[in-house]
Amino acid sequence: MKFSKSTVMALAFSAMLTAACTTAPVLTPSEVIPASYGLTNSEIKDEIIAAAVDRDWTVINSNNHEVEISYSKQGKIDVTSVVEYTANSFEIKLKHSSGPDAYKDGKIHRNYNRWVNNLKNDIDSRLNHRQAVKHAQKKK
Repeated sequence: MKFSKSTVMALAFSAMLTAACTTAPVLTPSEVIPASYGLTNSEIKDEIIAAAVDRDWTVINSNNHEVEISYSKQGKIDVTSVVEYTANSFEIKLKHSSGPDAYKDGKIHRNYNRWVNNLKNDIDSRLNHRQAVKHAQKKK
């Protein structure tokens, strides 16, 4: 099959545009923690830190209602996020990013959203497990 020069050029240009689309709107995932869980701020913080470390995030700082974490992927993007939490909820917010696809005009490297969604799911799973263990211990 033979392609004209203009068809080849159009395909090459299209491929370049697709490859350049590496940003997406920044997500700020959050989750409600049911009051029935009865978890303390300390227990919630412990599970946030454990989930972050399991996902290769680095804990920079933590206090009573916030955990600051960072993540670096192959030197292409470095991000710092903050997980704000209460006894009722948690939310993951972008604080800073650097690299070729760093935050700009409300967008960031598309993988950032996957990283924070995975982290949110892991935190939620750990909180569910912590609540189940705590509930089982009360029954004994």
